[in-house]
Amino acid sequence: MTGGAFCRLWLGPWRRPKSRRGRSDRCCKILADPRPSSGEKAYGSGYFGEWFEDEIGLPAFHYTCDQINDQRAVTNVNAGLLAATEHIHQVGNDRVVAIASNYGHVRVRQDEGAPKFLNDYAPEHGYFGGGFGYLTDGKAMLSTFYPGNADSFERVFGVGYFRKRVSGYGYAVDQMIFAPFGDDPVLVSQVTIANAGAHEANLRWDRILGVLGISVLVPLVHGDFCRQKYP
Repeated sequence: MTGGAFCRLWLGPWRRPKSRRGRSDRCCKILADPRPSSGEKAYGSGYFGEWFEDEIGLPAFHYTCDQINDQRAVTNVNAGLLAATEHIHQVGNDRVVAIASNYGHVRVRQDEGAPKFLNDYAPEHGYFGGGFGYLTDGKAMLSTFYPGNADSFERVFGVGYFRKRVSGYGYAVDQMIFAPFGDDPVLVSQVTIANAGAHEANLRWDRILGVLGISVLVPLVHGDFCRQKYP
């Protein structure tokens, strides 16, 4: 793949625990619908999803819109920074800020020297940002890039994190992206993989790391974004 990098992790034989409690129960908990049992959306929610309280008691937004097929997701925007069906969230710390997309990719912004994106998303040129990956057993494939070839794809925009939970083919992937507290110029991608099938599986996780830098200049007079790419 041009303009990106694969980080391959060979997971080896992956067995289901003997006890039916444990992993299967945890998978159900991981992929549970965060909405209240009444089915009513919390105040402040909208068409694209709903607010809820996450595991640590902080507000989070459960994004539920299928922006690929739903025309109500389309917004008229100037070509360049965002796609017409792209909705974003931000995570970061004192040093870096990452723009998390509803499609699952993440672009890192850094302002040292000049404002710039370190890994832009430009699929027409073979650049796909970062922050997502592919799980395969050699036959089936799941991805944390929407829609991920998955039976279910859950996206949560939380305070300081972006979480994606996908399931299909007997597997589940839970990926959380966040920046550690402080001024370290890093993002952490934490991935948990579960095999809910009856047999062990030889799994491989390929993580995408983009490398396309873009300088973002903001003229004081016009107030428009001027984007210059550096391959």
